[in-house]
Amino acid sequence: MPSQAYGRLEEQFGEYLYIAAAVDAYATARVAGHPVIALVVGSAISGGFLAHGLQASQILALDDDEIEIQAIHKPAAARITLRTIAELDELAKIVTPLSFDVRAWATLGYCDGLLKVSNADQPTSADADLAREALRDAIARARQGPRDLTNRLQSPQARHARQASLQARQRLTEQWH
Repeated sequence: MPSQAYGRLEEQFGEYLYIAAAVDAYATARVAGHPVIALVVGSAISGGFLAHGLQASQILALDDDEIEIQAIHKPAAARITLRTIAELDELAKIVTPLSFDVRAWATLGYCDGLLKVSNADQPTSADADLAREALRDAIARARQGPRDLTNRLQSPQARHARQASLQARQRLTEQWH
Protein backbone atom coordinates (compact mmCIF):
# COMPACT_ATOMS: atom_id res chain seq x y z
CA MET A 1 0.00 0.00 0.00
CA PRO A 2 1.44 3.40 -0.87
CA SER A 3 2.20 5.91 1.81
CA GLN A 4 -0.41 8.29 3.17
CA ALA A 5 -2.89 9.88 0.82
CA TYR A 6 -2.11 13.34 2.11
CA GLY A 7 -0.40 15.82 -0.14
CA ARG A 8 0.60 19.43 -0.39
CA LEU A 9 -2.89 20.73 0.41
CA GLU A 10 -3.11 18.76 3.65
CA GLU A 11 0.38 19.91 4.60
CA GLN A 12 -0.63 23.53 3.97
CA PHE A 13 -3.66 23.09 6.21
CA GLY A 14 -1.41 21.93 9.03
CA GLU A 15 -1.54 18.16 9.08
CA TYR A 16 1.90 18.29 10.69
CA LEU A 17 0.43 20.35 13.53
CA TYR A 18 -2.21 17.72 14.27
CA ILE A 19 0.38 14.98 14.30
CA ALA A 20 2.68 17.02 16.51
CA ALA A 21 -0.18 17.70 18.93
CA ALA A 22 -1.00 13.98 19.12
CA VAL A 23 2.64 13.06 19.73
CA ASP A 24 2.85 15.70 22.44
CA ALA A 25 -0.30 14.30 24.08
CA TYR A 26 1.09 10.74 24.07
CA ALA A 27 4.44 11.84 25.45
CA THR A 28 2.86 14.07 28.09
CA ALA A 29 0.57 11.25 29.23
CA ARG A 30 3.42 8.72 29.29
CA VAL A 31 5.77 11.00 31.24
CA ALA A 32 2.94 11.74 33.71
CA GLY A 33 2.73 8.00 34.42
CA HIS A 34 -0.16 6.94 32.19
CA PRO A 35 0.52 3.70 30.32
CA VAL A 36 0.52 4.25 26.56
CA ILE A 37 0.31 0.91 24.78
CA ALA A 38 0.44 0.12 21.05
CA LEU A 39 -0.76 -3.12 19.49
CA VAL A 40 0.25 -3.70 15.87
CA VAL A 41 -2.38 -5.88 14.19
CA GLY A 42 -1.65 -5.10 10.53
CA SER A 43 0.82 -3.06 8.58
CA ALA A 44 2.32 -0.29 10.68
CA ILE A 45 3.04 2.24 8.02
CA SER A 46 5.29 5.24 7.74
CA GLY A 47 4.64 8.47 9.60
CA GLY A 48 1.50 7.21 11.29
CA PHE A 49 3.33 4.47 13.12
CA LEU A 50 6.49 6.52 13.59
CA ALA A 51 4.53 9.37 15.15
CA HIS A 52 1.85 7.49 17.07
CA GLY A 53 3.02 3.93 17.70
CA LEU A 54 6.57 4.69 18.73
CA GLN A 55 5.37 6.99 21.53
CA ALA A 56 3.99 3.97 23.38
CA SER A 57 5.53 2.81 26.64
CA GLN A 58 5.08 -0.74 25.44
CA ILE A 59 4.59 -2.02 21.90
CA LEU A 60 3.07 -5.41 21.16
CA ALA A 61 2.57 -6.93 17.72
CA LEU A 62 0.87 -9.96 16.28
CA ASP A 63 3.38 -12.63 15.26
CA ASP A 64 2.10 -13.24 11.75
CA ASP A 65 3.62 -13.30 8.26
CA GLU A 66 1.27 -10.53 7.11
CA ILE A 67 2.28 -8.04 9.81
CA GLU A 68 4.74 -5.45 8.53
CA ILE A 69 6.55 -2.48 9.97
CA GLN A 70 7.20 0.08 7.24
CA ALA A 71 9.17 3.25 7.78
CA ILE A 72 8.80 3.90 4.07
CA HIS A 73 6.81 2.24 1.29
CA LYS A 74 9.05 -0.33 -0.41
CA PRO A 75 8.75 1.08 -3.97
CA ALA A 76 9.63 4.53 -2.61
CA ALA A 77 12.64 3.10 -0.77
CA ALA A 78 13.76 1.42 -3.99
CA ARG A 79 13.52 4.71 -5.91
CA ILE A 80 15.38 6.65 -3.23
CA THR A 81 18.19 4.11 -2.89
CA LEU A 82 18.40 3.45 -6.65
CA ARG A 83 17.87 -0.26 -6.04
CA THR A 84 15.26 -2.74 -7.13
CA ILE A 85 12.75 -4.11 -4.66
CA ALA A 86 14.43 -7.51 -5.03
CA GLU A 87 17.78 -5.94 -4.11
CA LEU A 88 16.21 -4.29 -1.06
CA ASP A 89 14.69 -7.61 0.01
CA GLU A 90 18.11 -9.27 -0.20
CA LEU A 91 19.77 -6.43 1.67
CA ALA A 92 17.08 -6.63 4.38
CA LYS A 93 18.29 -10.15 5.18
CA ILE A 94 21.57 -8.73 6.48
CA VAL A 95 20.55 -5.17 7.45
CA THR A 96 17.70 -5.71 9.90
CA PRO A 97 16.33 -2.12 9.93
CA LEU A 98 15.60 -2.47 6.21
CA SER A 99 13.33 -5.44 6.79
CA PHE A 100 9.57 -5.03 6.77
CA ASP A 101 9.13 -8.28 8.72
CA VAL A 102 7.68 -7.80 12.21
CA ARG A 103 9.89 -10.55 13.63
CA ALA A 104 13.05 -8.87 12.33
CA TRP A 105 11.83 -5.51 13.66
CA ALA A 106 11.27 -7.09 17.08
CA THR A 107 14.96 -8.02 17.27
CA LEU A 108 15.86 -4.30 17.33
CA GLY A 109 14.38 -3.77 20.80
CA TYR A 110 11.26 -1.84 19.89
CA CYS A 111 8.81 -4.67 20.45
CA ASP A 112 7.87 -5.73 23.95
CA GLY A 113 6.06 -8.86 22.84
CA LEU A 114 5.07 -10.79 19.76
CA LEU A 115 1.68 -12.48 20.14
CA LYS A 116 1.36 -15.78 18.34
CA VAL A 117 -2.21 -16.07 17.12
CA SER A 118 -3.83 -18.77 15.00
CA ASN A 119 -4.97 -16.35 12.28
CA ALA A 120 -4.47 -12.58 12.46
CA ASP A 121 -7.32 -11.95 10.02
CA GLN A 122 -9.82 -14.19 11.83
CA PRO A 123 -8.84 -14.31 15.50
CA THR A 124 -10.36 -16.95 17.73
CA SER A 125 -11.66 -16.32 21.23
CA ALA A 126 -8.39 -17.84 22.49
CA ASP A 127 -6.47 -15.29 20.38
CA ALA A 128 -8.57 -12.47 21.86
CA ASP A 129 -7.92 -13.79 25.38
CA LEU A 130 -4.19 -13.93 24.64
CA ALA A 131 -4.25 -10.33 23.39
CA ARG A 132 -6.21 -9.10 26.43
CA GLU A 133 -3.76 -10.79 28.81
CA ALA A 134 -0.75 -9.43 26.91
CA LEU A 135 -2.24 -5.92 27.01
CA ARG A 136 -2.86 -6.20 30.77
CA ASP A 137 0.76 -7.31 31.25
CA ALA A 138 2.02 -4.47 29.05
CA ILE A 139 0.04 -1.95 31.10
CA ALA A 140 1.56 -3.33 34.31
CA ARG A 141 5.08 -3.17 32.83
CA ALA A 142 4.47 0.40 31.66
CA ARG A 143 3.37 1.41 35.15
CA GLN A 144 6.49 -0.14 36.70
CA GLY A 145 9.01 0.79 34.01
CA PRO A 146 10.66 4.03 32.99
CA ARG A 147 8.43 6.85 31.81
CA ASP A 148 10.79 7.75 29.02
CA LEU A 149 11.60 5.37 26.16
CA THR A 150 14.99 4.15 27.42
CA ASN A 151 13.60 0.62 27.67
CA ARG A 152 13.95 0.47 23.87
CA LEU A 153 17.72 0.79 24.20
CA GLN A 154 18.16 -1.32 27.32
CA SER A 155 16.42 -4.50 26.25
CA PRO A 156 18.57 -7.56 25.50
CA GLN A 157 17.50 -7.32 21.84
CA ALA A 158 18.60 -3.69 21.56
CA ARG A 159 21.90 -4.36 23.31
CA HIS A 160 22.64 -7.02 20.74
CA ALA A 161 21.22 -5.58 17.52
CA ARG A 162 21.87 -1.87 18.12
CA GLN A 163 25.42 -1.93 19.48
CA ALA A 164 26.68 0.76 17.08
CA SER A 165 23.77 3.07 17.97
CA LEU A 166 24.42 2.56 21.67
CA GLN A 167 28.13 3.27 21.25
CA ALA A 168 27.39 6.43 19.26
CA ARG A 169 24.99 7.63 21.96
CA GLN A 170 27.58 6.92 24.66
CA ARG A 171 30.27 8.83 22.81
CA LEU A 172 27.98 11.80 22.23
CA THR A 173 27.01 11.82 25.91
CA GLU A 174 30.68 11.79 26.93
CA GLN A 175 31.48 14.66 24.58
CA TRP A 176 28.55 16.76 25.77
CA HIS A 177 29.40 16.33 29.44
